[in-house]
Amino acid sequence: MIDKQRAPDRGNSPPLIVPPNNPVDLQSLKLIDFHLLRWSAQQRLFIVLGALTSMLKTSAQLRLENLALRQQLAVLRRSAPKRLKLTPADRIFWVWLRRGWSDWKSALMIVKAETVVAWHR
Repeated sequence: MIDKQRAPDRGNSPPLIVPPNNPVDLQSLKLIDFHLLRWSAQQRLFIVLGALTSMLKTSAQLRLENLALRQQLAVLRRSAPKRLKLTPADRIFWVWLRRGWSDWKSALMIVKAETVVAWHR
């Protein structure tokens, strides 16, 4: 059984339990610190690169997104009072769009008519 010593009281935080005679390996701490710093730097780099790529969308990508949104509006208008029905031409459109535009899912929005009405209230 290990004897446990309590660290000095630190206010409202729970007390630390320190095992006695447990030497801290300084090399391990340095290695952990290095990995944490590297991970933190990678995360910051990914955030910056993501922001840059989103700002540098080409006009072709914006046009494709606009086309996809317009097609969804056309389907909605065509079958407004009843259930949305996709025609074979609509399906071919989405297959074509998927092959030509890698970010096609970002423009896809399928919702119920009641949801759209609720958005406008």
